[in-house]
Amino acid sequence: MVTREEVLAKIDLAFAAVERPHNDELHHPESFDDMDLEPLYGIESWRDMNDHDVIESYAAPAFLSAAGFRYFLPAYMRYCLNNPDSAEAVVSSTIWHLDPNLYSERIAAYTRSQFELLDEAQRASIVSFLEAMMESSYGDDALHALVEWT
Repeated sequence: MVTREEVLAKIDLAFAAVERPHNDELHHPESFDDMDLEPLYGIESWRDMNDHDVIESYAAPAFLSAAGFRYFLPAYMRYCLNNPDSAEAVVSSTIWHLDPNLYSERIAAYTRSQFELLDEAQRASIVSFLEAMMESSYGDDALHALVEWT
């Protein structure tokens, strides 16, 4: 079994070279508003996001473009791995967002469009993240999401 620290290192390495998109590139073109993205506009690096930032912007990933999703996803995965049994909505929403099979065909297609820019190493880090989260109280959700990624 891979340790939490190894998964965190894998995520960090996989997303290390991803450049932060400009704020006007964060909003998904099919999303109706960007209110949930506002907390991210002032964050220069996903690595600077503390627990409060992640918790307060838990809904933001649902409205991110593919570039924004690829850039900010590591912060959400990091929070989940560091707080695997947290009752904060960010944990369940992060896992659920990686499982488009939960949604109608239209929403599933929207969600999958956010994965378009993820490369092989980034996808592998998501698999490792979901596998690690199977040991948490969100294990059933993580297992269900793995279907999308394996």
